[in-house]
Amino acid sequence: MDGKFIPLGSLAQQLALSAALLVLPATMGADSVQAETDYQVIEIAIAGRSQSDMVRQAEALARAEVMSQFSANPQLTEVHIDVLGQRHGQVAPILSTRVSRQQWQTTPQIESWTQYYGVAYALLNPSGSQGSGPELVAAAPTRLQVAGQEDPSVALDQMVRDGRIDYDEYLELVDAVD
Repeated sequence: MDGKFIPLGSLAQQLALSAALLVLPATMGADSVQAETDYQVIEIAIAGRSQSDMVRQAEALARAEVMSQFSANPQLTEVHIDVLGQRHGQVAPILSTRVSRQQWQTTPQIESWTQYYGVAYALLNPSGSQGSGPELVAAAPTRLQVAGQEDPSVALDQMVRDGRIDYDEYLELVDAVD
């Protein structure tokens, strides 16, 4: 034979080296472009606070946490923060913020990237005795019927989450369910 023979060991080494060279850039690229998200949950006590004070405090805490997380971790691409209200062991979401570093650099206003849960105050303060929430007026008792739902409160919760009803409507419907 006129051709050159390559020892098997050399061929195996060359294949291994080629495979490593192919995999190495792919791995490095994946690490450098991989999005990193930080998720934080903050709980605040709401006893003795009005609804507006509760929301202002939640916004201030979320704003401070976004700024802190982005400045502490340059690799961080997104921050997700849930602020929960707590009263007598009961917890309900007040707001949820999800913002990318680019969005925050463009518009550093917490309100722009936040979803508010207005029903939290009513859930955590059902008597309405603390703070300056909306005045509740008794209505004639009625029974709420939700088609296909055994428990109407499940449908009400979903309607609030979907934004189909507001705070006042929620309170009226909850009274009707009870």
